[in-house]
Amino acid sequence: DGSQGYTSRPRNWSEWETYVEKTVGHFKGRVRVWEVWNEPQSADFYAELCRRTYAAAKRADPDCLVIGLSSTLFSGGFLRRFVELGGLNHLDEVSAHFYNYSSGLAEAFKKYSQLLGGKPVWNTEGGG
Repeated sequence: DGSQGYTSRPRNWSEWETYVEKTVGHFKGRVRVWEVWNEPQSADFYAELCRRTYAAAKRADPDCLVIGLSSTLFSGGFLRRFVELGGLNHLDEVSAHFYNYSSGLAEAFKKYSQLLGGKPVWNTEGGG
């Protein structure tokens, strides 16, 4: 049914792309950074979502920054599969959710970035 826990996938890719393009266009000049999804569960779905979202966002605002992944170092299998599928080609930078890394946060960022081809990392959720 497309259900993914508390979130649901777009039912129609064309409608999703229109939604993204209109939303990014509406906020052009006021919002520059857009994060794709929150803690995706399927690398295959997420790679396709990023491909479609990135293209629609850039049509509306070529200067916007599209970030995503919102994962942790513990998501290694998911991250590797996403990279294999070419998902990184559809993100300008990557996001992370780091918890309980208070003494080694810098090292966690470095490892995560290395796993993802050296892209800059944003910590968009975290805590101690």
